[in-house]
Amino acid sequence: MRTNASHLVVTEARRPFQRVDTAYREWARNRIDVDRLRQLHAVIGECLPDVTNA
Repeated sequence: MRTNASHLVVTEARRPFQRVDTAYREWARNRIDVDRLRQLHAVIGECLPDVTNA
């Protein structure tokens, strides 16, 4: 089975957003869970560019 290289690039580019989606869904199931909210915040922070060094 061959894999399309452009498909792999798209998949890699979407991975951080999939992590955000997963963390959001986990938090949304129980919105009073502060630990899950912190985890969501951390995952979102990992996706954002570091602008402090700009």
